[in-house]
Amino acid sequence: MDVKFLSKSDLAHLGISVAAFLELITKIDEENGLLEEPFDAVVDRLTTVFDDTEDMWRAIMIDGKVKGYWNCVALDDKHQKLLEEGELLESYINKHNLKKDLHKEKNALLFDSVCLDKHYQKKGLSGLIYKSIYDTLRQLPSKNCDVSDIWASIWSDDGIVFFSRWGFAHHKKNAHNGAIYRVSFDEAIQKLEKLAKA
Repeated sequence: MDVKFLSKSDLAHLGISVAAFLELITKIDEENGLLEEPFDAVVDRLTTVFDDTEDMWRAIMIDGKVKGYWNCVALDDKHQKLLEEGELLESYINKHNLKKDLHKEKNALLFDSVCLDKHYQKKGLSGLIYKSIYDTLRQLPSKNCDVSDIWASIWSDDGIVFFSRWGFAHHKKNAHNGAIYRVSFDEAIQKLEKLAKA
């Protein structure tokens, strides 16, 4: 199995636009039963998010085809507070509710999603995904992005296992679905480094 993790510019070199990529991954989310909004609404909302956060997401390409992705975002203060209170809806994650500048102050990141085509789940790819996340996030401080914590909204047992391996601990029940988990950036990077080498 040939597995690659591609950035926005990598996809562009292959002739795949962000909009086309998001249609592919939204279909995967739909097949995995993860859509909470109409298909077109998700694609429209995420197109602007992914356009504005190039350093914080990667496409997962397996044998030359897009089969998943992971992404994180930095919410503005109002929506970060909603997240911490367990009141953040998925539909709130759009370009209007993201921080515009990550260089001015400490930032908390929301690890928004890790999604993989169901045919490739439990096939031993988690180590490669951890390495991709580590390789991407560890570069943020060198780009003058000061990150304090990483948060995640998790609603499945598999998600709890995936995130707990790199230090996420339960913070609060989510009023809408699942629960909110949190880890310090430094702890996450230390644990991801070990997972990436395993």
